[in-house]
Amino acid sequence: MVACKGNRAVAILPAVKPLGVFLLAGILAAPWAVGQDVVETGSYHLLVAQLLTEEGDYRGALDSFEAAIALAPDDAYTRLEYGRLLLRLGRSQEAVAQATVAKQVAPQLDDVLLFYSEALMRLAQEDPDALEKARQALEEIRARQPGNIEAMVTLGQIYLGESRPEEAAAVFRDLLSRRPGNRMVFSLLIDSLMRAGQPEQAEQAMKDALEVDPGFTRVRLSLAQAQSERGDHASAVKTLEGGPKDVLVDPEVRRRLAFELHQSGQYSRALQLVEEMLEEEPGYYPNRYLQALGLAALGREDEAIVVTRDLLESHPMNLDLGILLARLLESRQDPEAAEETLRAMERRLRSAGQVEDANQARIQRGLVLVRQTRWDKVVGLFEPLIGREVPLSDVDMAMILVEALVRSDRPEEALEVLSRIEPGTLAQRRGWARQAEILLGLGRDREAEQLLARLAERGTLEDLTLLAEVYQTHERYEESIPALERALELDPGSTSLLFWLAAAHERSGKKRQAEDLLQQVLDIDPQFAPALNYLGYMWAEAGENLEQALALVQQAVELEPENGAFNDSLGWAHFQLGQYEEARGFLEKAASLVGDDAVVFEHLGDLYVALGSPDKARIYYERALDLEDENSAAVRDKLNRLAPP
Repeated sequence: MVACKGNRAVAILPAVKPLGVFLLAGILAAPWAVGQDVVETGSYHLLVAQLLTEEGDYRGALDSFEAAIALAPDDAYTRLEYGRLLLRLGRSQEAVAQATVAKQVAPQLDDVLLFYSEALMRLAQEDPDALEKARQALEEIRARQPGNIEAMVTLGQIYLGESRPEEAAAVFRDLLSRRPGNRMVFSLLIDSLMRAGQPEQAEQAMKDALEVDPGFTRVRLSLAQAQSERGDHASAVKTLEGGPKDVLVDPEVRRRLAFELHQSGQYSRALQLVEEMLEEEPGYYPNRYLQALGLAALGREDEAIVVTRDLLESHPMNLDLGILLARLLESRQDPEAAEETLRAMERRLRSAGQVEDANQARIQRGLVLVRQTRWDKVVGLFEPLIGREVPLSDVDMAMILVEALVRSDRPEEALEVLSRIEPGTLAQRRGWARQAEILLGLGRDREAEQLLARLAERGTLEDLTLLAEVYQTHERYEESIPALERALELDPGSTSLLFWLAAAHERSGKKRQAEDLLQQVLDIDPQFAPALNYLGYMWAEAGENLEQALALVQQAVELEPENGAFNDSLGWAHFQLGQYEEARGFLEKAASLVGDDAVVFEHLGDLYVALGSPDKARIYYERALDLEDENSAAVRDKLNRLAPP
């Protein structure tokens, strides 16, 4: 052993494990140790502190750290290690104190700065003021070491906690440029963009993530959900089917795909996929629910009812099941059974204290009665709302009651209900819009305009769309255009607003402006099915650009094969091209999908005239006349020109 003062080092060795003996011997053998009292150095006590920490002797380690700092107060590394132990022991305030000194003596060390921020983050759980200092420290690290993933992730999360999502997104974007493909950072970026109210940018980030990492299943599901929520189910299907084959093995992906196939009108494919999943998980509720939906959509109501009733037995409080069963019974021309199903559901929910769901069941009962035009029963169902304040939770009931009162020739009572909706809410502005509609119908235009002026004056996106809706409800399309244009200023590039504005221009006789706007929609989203259909039908109706019109509506039908209006447009495009047999298939399918629709019946009448079947044409023209007022003169003229039966 090297010479040192006495045998003091030897006295400590028995308390240290063999590894410690080895390390201590190394210190004693170091050149700089020769001729020094090793035991009296800060390095010695630091080493002992580290060894004791490793062994779990935290009290001894704390004493050794104190000794080390007393001998080497300017050693940043010692204070850093001491601070880490203090933090481990939950002594955040003391850890920050050590980190603060370390930062003062060694401001150039990134590790010290990073620990300083970490300690402040822990302290922030007790002292919110510490968070600001932590953020400042991390911003300093960002300037010096922007690729430090630990620090940048923490900084971004602080920004999110401070409701600064745009700045968080900037941090994560920068980090991704340095660490491409990092899943955690991509997830944080997407979350930041969503919180920042930038869903389009969030979607693009999801696409970027999948471009780099096609197997990132969670992001693939998120992208499909985002597309679904804005009604683009066809894109959601492509997203889910566009990943590696092993992604489609994931049960959540398959379930989501089945749902999106159903929502996009591909009922047979959706049901086939669901039934495959049921073979693997026979009793799994989400799959069986999708099965019931698929059977219903394909017109297999009896089978759907069996599945739904079976599910209700095991899930008697599930409102969705109750609503589905009621709708199935209604489609079988049994509205009484539908109403009774919802009454029983409401009773169960209310007895269980699930008031909101019980109210929803009552609303669905009201809608069943509305579809039967049983206005007196609707009024009876919701009449308790008359004469009292209508809280936000009851607004849907109030709106159904208002409709029933108007249809029962009780408009003043309807106006009274609407006037009692909770002030300062979006629901109240919905009430203003409905009041204006009723007043316009009563010829009280001045009062209506006062209410509409309130909506225009507020000028929010919601208010402007409500204003446009009122004007269009009363076929005042020209007056809806300024409101929609102002709305577009608030939400530039919105395909739904552009589409709505295009329709207003077309209904106002400004077809060229409508064409331009529809083209803008398709430039933004080439698969926006309503725009494809609208533009194609406009051209087909006018006898213009027929081949192009056919191509557009064909694409719309491919995206939504069970959409009756789209099938009608495709049939009409074929008709205008003289392709009568092709037209017949699509027009008859349209009639089966939409039920009673005057335009479809008129088209079928025109078709059978062209096919030389006046008797069939007569049937469809007469059905159109039973339904339509707007174009009845033209239809009657066509009917009169047919040869007598």
